[in-house]
Amino acid sequence: MTVTNRIAANELFLQCVEKNSKYEENRQFCKHGWEHLMDVARIAYIINLERGYGLERDLVYAAGLLHDCGRYVELEQETPHEKVGARLAKRILRECDCPETWISQIGQAILEHRKGRATSELGDLLFEADKRSRPCFRCEAEAECNWKSSQKNQKIKY
Repeated sequence: MTVTNRIAANELFLQCVEKNSKYEENRQFCKHGWEHLMDVARIAYIINLERGYGLERDLVYAAGLLHDCGRYVELEQETPHEKVGARLAKRILRECDCPETWISQIGQAILEHRKGRATSELGDLLFEADKRSRPCFRCEAEAECNWKSSQKNQKIKY
C-alpha cells in the first residue's frame, strides 16, 4: 500500500479532515476538506511533471493530503495552521511507516506552503497548487473573501 493510501486511512488524519469540515460547515468559500486536499495533490503533481522536478508521485500526493491537517487548530486557537500542521503531519507519517527523509521533506513543505518563497521544490509545489486550486472566478462568495484581489484566481491558470 502506498504512503498516500496509508495516510487516507490513518485515524489521526481522518480526525483532522473531519474537524476541518466541522469548523467550516457554514463557511461559504475556500473549504479545506477532501476535495481541496485532492485538488492540491493533483495540481502539485502536474506542476512537478511540468517543471521536471522528478519528485515521486506518492511523496507529492502525501504532502498534498497533509498540507492543511492543522487548519482546525488555527480556527480553534489562532495558531498558524502550517506550524501545527507540520507537527501533526510528522506524527501521521510516522504512524504510516513513511521514510524519515519524506517526513522531513513534507514537514518543511507544509511550513513553507503559505509563504510564497519556499526553499524546497515540494514547498514550492504546495504553495502554487494551493493557490491554483481556488476557482475564485466562479466563487459566489468572492466579494466577501479576505484575499487581496491580486491573489485571487480570476482566470483558469495552467
